[in-house]
Amino acid sequence: MTLHTPDPQSRIRSTASHLDRCHRRQSFGIYVGLALSGTVLLFFLLHHQATLVVQGMALQGTEIQVKSLEAIRHFYANDVAGPALRNGLEVTHDYENKPGAIPLPATLMMKLNDCVDQERPGAHVFLYSDYPFPWRRSRVPNDAFATNALEALRREPDESYYRFEAFEGRPSLRYAIADRMAQSCVDCHNRHPDSPKRDWKVGDVRGVLEFVRPMDNEGPIAVLAARSGLTWSLIVGTAALGCGVLGLVLTVRRLRAAETAAREAIAESHQRKLALDHYAIVSETDTQGRITYANDQFCRIAGFSREELLGRNHRIVNSGFHSRGFWQEMYAILARDGVWRGEVCNRSKGGSLYWVHSTNVATRDADGRITGYVSIRIDITQRKELEEHLHAQTTELEEVNARLEEEVSERLRVDEELRHSALHDALTGLPNRNLLLDRLDQGIKRTQRQGCHRVALLFIDLDNFKLVNDSLGHDAGDELLIEAARRIVTSLRDTDCAARIESELTARLGGDEFVVLLDGIRASEDAVRVCIRIQQELGKPLHIRGHEIKMGGSIGIALNQPGQSSADLIRDADTAMYRAKAAGKGGYAVFDATMHAHVRERLQLENDLRRAIEDRQLTLHYQPIVDMATARTVAFEALVRWQHPEKGLVSPADFIPIAEETGLIVPLGDWVLEESLRQLEAWNRDRSADAMLGMNVNVSRRQLMDSGFVTRLEALLDRVAVPRDKVRLEITESLIVLSPEHARPVLERLVRLGVELHLDDFGTGLSSLSCLKDFPLAGLKVDRTFIKGTDLGRPFAAILHAIVTLSHNLGLRVVAEGVENRAQLAAVLALECDFAQGFMFSKPVPAAQAEAFIDREFDVGGELLATTRRAGI
Repeated sequence: MTLHTPDPQSRIRSTASHLDRCHRRQSFGIYVGLALSGTVLLFFLLHHQATLVVQGMALQGTEIQVKSLEAIRHFYANDVAGPALRNGLEVTHDYENKPGAIPLPATLMMKLNDCVDQERPGAHVFLYSDYPFPWRRSRVPNDAFATNALEALRREPDESYYRFEAFEGRPSLRYAIADRMAQSCVDCHNRHPDSPKRDWKVGDVRGVLEFVRPMDNEGPIAVLAARSGLTWSLIVGTAALGCGVLGLVLTVRRLRAAETAAREAIAESHQRKLALDHYAIVSETDTQGRITYANDQFCRIAGFSREELLGRNHRIVNSGFHSRGFWQEMYAILARDGVWRGEVCNRSKGGSLYWVHSTNVATRDADGRITGYVSIRIDITQRKELEEHLHAQTTELEEVNARLEEEVSERLRVDEELRHSALHDALTGLPNRNLLLDRLDQGIKRTQRQGCHRVALLFIDLDNFKLVNDSLGHDAGDELLIEAARRIVTSLRDTDCAARIESELTARLGGDEFVVLLDGIRASEDAVRVCIRIQQELGKPLHIRGHEIKMGGSIGIALNQPGQSSADLIRDADTAMYRAKAAGKGGYAVFDATMHAHVRERLQLENDLRRAIEDRQLTLHYQPIVDMATARTVAFEALVRWQHPEKGLVSPADFIPIAEETGLIVPLGDWVLEESLRQLEAWNRDRSADAMLGMNVNVSRRQLMDSGFVTRLEALLDRVAVPRDKVRLEITESLIVLSPEHARPVLERLVRLGVELHLDDFGTGLSSLSCLKDFPLAGLKVDRTFIKGTDLGRPFAAILHAIVTLSHNLGLRVVAEGVENRAQLAAVLALECDFAQGFMFSKPVPAAQAEAFIDREFDVGGELLATTRRAGI
């Protein structure tokens, strides 16, 4: 057997060829593997990128839709349901069964869910809350997504929560945002009796608003991705291995599917817009205000067709109600914040006004520039009319209330004034008797409890007040009272109380009595010190209407005793005051028990005087007035006397002051005039005209100031047959000196009646020579002090001579009063007085005795005249 040995070269070539074939096969495998790996990777990247694009577009569209739903809900809750609740309309979930009611915001969202499901099958709108109303118990979170979403959004309420997962067996995007409490929601939930939670605050997260978006129609790759994730994509990519073109085709199809999804999103947004158009007035304008869109609601309420609105400026519905500044502020807010809300009054084509609540939103381009405005409005005309009606009613009620408040305030003011006037003197502002008695009662009770202090009462009667009041007038009297009150108050401590007391009779003329209550007094000396201070103040001169007046006051002091009442204390102080006045003006007296007897006597005398006037217990005595030229009686002075049935003859000095104080002087004076003139009529009945007698009658200041005095005198003169010029009324000089403006009209009326006026007691007190020429006087009577003074020497005679000379120069007749002896008669004759009167001739006697002096000639012959001349008078 022969062995074959290969050629080494052949073996080398064979080995090289084998290696080359192996290398080519290995390179081909590597290239194929690289190609397959690159194709799979490229497809996976394209698939993943397309999935992200589709998911992003779905998220973007869903976010827009959810924000629109949220805006609709907030708009409806704040601008529709809230005002409706405040205006009394019913907002309820059962609105379909209640006429006039409108749906709750949550109920409205459920209705929108029905619309969404019809327009896009499988899409849903849900509201979840773990605090549902009883009729919403099915809306609690019922799966992991809802529970997790509620927890996440409670932590971060401003964020959103979404997942791509299967829902009801379909791949879907579940997107949720926080459902937060608005003001109207807080008002409803915190007030509703069925609400499970009643402490909500604005901004609290009540639940979740979820939108479910099916992903079936978003493209096949996205569906696969949603169902199986990356593994399924790798299988699909592996199945498409080596077919890069197929991946490109699928990518194109994927992009077309995304475009379709975008169109569907736009269509869905359009459906949302249609739903909004159904509930609201919607328009769009460009930056120049030109209308670019107007829905049917806008056309209906404005009264224009769409063709008439589009392209026209929005001012076409401007009512002119709002100012330029209103619009400028609105556009400024839109430029700054992007949103403006407010109420606007527009005018329709027919001219009628309508009101809308408008939410204006500025639209912007990618660079942030404003490209136009979208306006969503709700017709609130009916609400505004209701508000206007309510405002009118409210205004009317406010006016009525204001009037009532004014009336109540006025009544309170009047009541306060009445309360004040009931307790205070209207003239001086001091406490009156009522308030004083209250304070006095309190002070007495306090002394009874404490025992160591007493209260003192100072009863003050102003001196010369009646003189000022009657002569200068009531206004001057009021000024004096006001000044007296001021001076008394300045003399007191803060704890003392001053009050003005007016008796029933003098109240209309102005009372001149004051009471001072001193609290915390230990002894009468304390009260005396206060009394002295008051008298010092009252004693200072004051000027009233050009007259200097020294006021002064008589003060009675009384300290409370155990068991004594307020009325008893006032009575005791009053009694002490009268004792002080009786002792002389400007003094004071402290009450003691002996004063009661004097007071009782005085009161008894006053009562007896009243009875005496009524029962005619009074009588007249007459004193002759002798003519110095003929020594015969030419007239009588009538002087009243009181023959008391028990006390006998009462002196005029005792009862005339009482008559003056009580006002009894008026009826008493009328009686004196009538009785004296009737007596004069009887005496003159058979006498010749040149032998007629005259009658002098004293008339008090109180009588002359009585408004009916002149009238009554005229009637009396008509009833009696006496010559009027024989009637001579004697008046005091204080009347015409202190009150000339009040006295002159009365005196002139008397002179016109024909009677004569004589000035009585001339030369005392307030004598004024000017009154002799300024008033219609016929004569004067020189006061008896000057007649008595002639016994003392030349000074009194000189004064008397001056008075007589002046009177004669003025045409006045002079009567010398109080002639009691022949020396005084001689002086009267020497000074050429016209008439004389006094005990030298006769004391006042009854009428029967006075008749003896009618034709009697008194002895005033030359012997007396010669005697006076020898005496050098």
